[in-house]
Amino acid sequence: MIRRVMKNVVMIVFFFNFFILFAFSQNSGNIVSEYLKRVEHNMFGLEAVYNLKSKEGVEKLLLGDFNAPVECFIRPNDGIPSSLRIVKGSSFWNLEVKHISNFFGVKSALAAKYPTIPVGSSSFSPFPTPSTDETRKQIEHNDAVYAKRKEESLTLYKVDSLSFPVSNHLAEQLYEKMVSLIVNFKVKEFIDVISTGGYSVSFRTVVDYEVWSLWISNPPDENVKKMVDICEQIITDARINQLDESKYVDVLKTF
Repeated sequence: MIRRVMKNVVMIVFFFNFFILFAFSQNSGNIVSEYLKRVEHNMFGLEAVYNLKSKEGVEKLLLGDFNAPVECFIRPNDGIPSSLRIVKGSSFWNLEVKHISNFFGVKSALAAKYPTIPVGSSSFSPFPTPSTDETRKQIEHNDAVYAKRKEESLTLYKVDSLSFPVSNHLAEQLYEKMVSLIVNFKVKEFIDVISTGGYSVSFRTVVDYEVWSLWISNPPDENVKKMVDICEQIITDARINQLDESKYVDVLKTF
């Protein structure tokens, strides 16, 4: 059924629009908006290995074992990363919801273990301006610290996972809208956007033998925001065992 929906959603505009690897920035304090949209082989090689190149770090930890028909990964700049995906079970569709349960604890422990140094401070006195070479070394030191924290955090994070059966109707609606969102998303003009908090989100779908993905930070697009809101609501409701499929389907119809 989802495959039939997929065929109806794919439009010729995709072939003119999808192979764009484009980043854009918008002035709103330190909040920057940019995106990456791409299509890749879903699997490759004689052993049919899943292509996971569009996933890395925490996203790969949560969603990296294969590419599901519907995937969403949300990462707030100052919050806990979470994800959802819909996969085909033996006789029904499953909704999988995941998040990092010890996210802040790991970040705090690694910040203490690998401290950074203030960039722009002088080794001899707080008053003289440090040399360009000294500033460069400070930045390089901090970059190495951040890399250590990132690498080690992936070995310490604990993934909390929940799974629920969902109807074909909800699975088809989410799939249809997510494919359409990825296909039709484009930047028509540069507009200053006032954004608070900041976050990034990845949407991913499998279409025939391809995987289509859209990564975007601080999205200005209203449909992207709607999809983020729906996914966040599903994640929140799943974690308190209060899923209401009719609510999500009604919102999806408004796109």
